[in-house]
Amino acid sequence: MMKNFGIEFIVLIMLASGLLGCSSLASLTGDGARGHKIKFNQKSTVTDGIGGVTEVNAGEEKVFDETVLVESPGYISVLLVPVSPNPKMTEINLRPYKGWTGLSYEQMVDDQLLRAMNMVTKIQALMVNQNWSAALVEIQSAQKEFPYLTYFRYLEASCYAVLGRTAEAEQRLKEALDRNPANVEGKMLYRQITGKEYQK
Repeated sequence: MMKNFGIEFIVLIMLASGLLGCSSLASLTGDGARGHKIKFNQKSTVTDGIGGVTEVNAGEEKVFDETVLVESPGYISVLLVPVSPNPKMTEINLRPYKGWTGLSYEQMVDDQLLRAMNMVTKIQALMVNQNWSAALVEIQSAQKEFPYLTYFRYLEASCYAVLGRTAEAEQRLKEALDRNPANVEGKMLYRQITGKEYQK
């Protein structure tokens, strides 16, 4: 990604265009004149700490003496944070979004998705056979493994509703909708089970 010929500073590789999801942290070292010279391998937008914006072309070199955010459409952004003076030059070669996580990460996501879907299939089969108690046991086990998948809370609420445990059903629905209030189907289920509109 980068070749460093200058000063020590920190490189933050970021998702999208901001500080969401910092994916890695690296320290680079060197020596040279004050300010850090950056060579850009892509046409980029450079933003400083007070919002000043500089447009640079591919192959262009610029000198900066403060933290800067380097962005380019279709590429992972980079935040350069100086931690000592006098760098010489850093060459920036941004990575494209596509495939940046690598095959191992994609395989992990695929494995996790497959496992979650298998759990959902098993739970729904129990619900179809009206085996509500067994379904609840499976749902609660699934939630321990996938606590942020709200779909399991909707399944749990449905079981509680059939068993007449309306208060527990409402609580699970509210937990799911509080996490993802834009879920239209979840709001419809909340209205159907509780007889009222969801309010956060």
